[in-house]
This record gives sequence, C-alpha cells and structure tokens, in this order.
Amino acid sequence: MKVTFFARLLIQAFIPALLCCTAFEAAAAQQQDTIPSYRFRLLGVYDERSGDPVADVKVSDMLSGTFSLTSSTGTVSLMFLPEGGSLVSIKKVGYEPQTLPVPISPSDTLPITLLMRPLTTGQITQLPAIRTIGTAPYISGALRAFQEREKEGFGYFIDDTTLRKNEGHQLADVMRPRAPGADFFYGPHGAQYVGAMRCGGGASTVYLDGVPLSGDPGPMIMVQGKTRITTTPPDLSQIPVEMLGGVEWYPSTDFAPIEFGGTTKGCGVLLLWTRER
Repeated sequence: MKVTFFARLLIQAFIPALLCCTAFEAAAAQQQDTIPSYRFRLLGVYDERSGDPVADVKVSDMLSGTFSLTSSTGTVSLMFLPEGGSLVSIKKVGYEPQTLPVPISPSDTLPITLLMRPLTTGQITQLPAIRTIGTAPYISGALRAFQEREKEGFGYFIDDTTLRKNEGHQLADVMRPRAPGADFFYGPHGAQYVGAMRCGGGASTVYLDGVPLSGDPGPMIMVQGKTRITTTPPDLSQIPVEMLGGVEWYPSTDFAPIEFGGTTKGCGVLLLWTRER
C-alpha cells in the first residue's frame, strides 16, 4: 500500500510537469512559425579578388549597435535588424569598410551578396603612438579632423551640440537652414536626397565615416544600345540624426577636402560622421 501511495504521488506530480513542458515547447514552436520568412534575410560576404567567403566579418546595425559575425561560409542572418531595415556597417581588419542601407520587408527577401576589397600594404595606415595627458575626453581622429576643418571655414558645419538638440528630426530638415546651396528632393516612400542648386539638382556625393554611400538599384535604362541599371542617390531619411556627431556640407567639390573630392563634377559633397558613444 505504501509503494502504491507514493507511486500515485509521483505520477500526480510528474504528469502536470510533463504537460507544462509539452505546452511550453508547443508555444515556442508556434512562435517560431509565426516569424515571417523575410526576417531571416541573408547577407553573404566574399573576397573581391579570390571570390572566397570571408568569415568573422562584423555586420552591425549602426543605429542600435547590434551586430553579428559572418560564418565560415561568409554568410550571416540579418534577423537582428529591425522591421523596415537599417543602415548597416560591414567591417573586418584588412578590408575596406563599407556602409549600406539594408531594407527588411516582405518585398525585400533576396539574399544580399557583398564583395569586400582587401587593403594593400600602402593603404594600411600605421597610426602614431597616442600619449594621454590629463583627463581630456577621447575624440576620434575623424571628429578631430572635422573640428579642424570647421575652424578653417571652407564649408558648412553642423556640430554634435546642434545635432543632439535636433534628435527626432529628419536629417534633411536639420540641414536645410544650415546648408546654403543644398537642394533637397524627394522620392517614393518618403525618401530624401540631397543635391546642389548650382548643378540643377544633381545628386551630391555622400560619405559616412569616410566611406562613400551607394544608393539602391533603380530602373534599367538603355545607353548606347546596352542595358544598364541606374542607382538612386543615398536616402537621407534612412540616416537618423541620433547617430551623428558631425555633418559637413560643401556646395562645390572645389572646396571639399581633397580626399573627398566627390564624383559628381561639382554637385556637392556631404560628409557624415557618427557620434562617439
């Protein structure tokens, strides 16, 4: 009788626990099934010269700082990006860094293939030794150069203080009263582009942390009997003011820093620098 009594107690305690675990697993499986497939968009990174996959590339959401590394096959799931997409940074030591907007939506499901260009020996800059004196706050070389150019006064500058006061606003709206000669025009779905008035609204060259931004592929056109895919300018609405620590605007490439001379033959250069965190 004692054995039977204790056996019943064990069964009575075990069955609810088993049912609870089974229900939990079923709920987890159901939640997994409810995640739309487009949220698992893939990015593949390959060496531009050899074509081999590049592992351990840091793929970061520049707004939230969330990142993931590519696997041995050079691929990474973009599940960590928010709904709608974000601005993504692609970095690995020995390769040229890249920045590009990545949409995440039901209409953007195709895998993204990216080629990374290895740096040559001459392109790898040896930084001088840094000697820290006192307790002055750290300022990156990029923002330090921004401050030096601001003192020279050859362009138009929006500093970190002004950008922080305008958080939550569109970058184009922040620039409009502070960037003489800039011409802002709009595309579908709220896209915003910048050009220079002096060249009839042609698109300006846009850099983020020294890396030129490329726009999204546009419609195909015929040029001298050959089909080419056009490219839209970088969409400023995809660049949150909250992530920026400095903005430089040069209405003419003649006055832009020589390393950012632009490729649009006088249609202006926009330099964006991310905020120190």
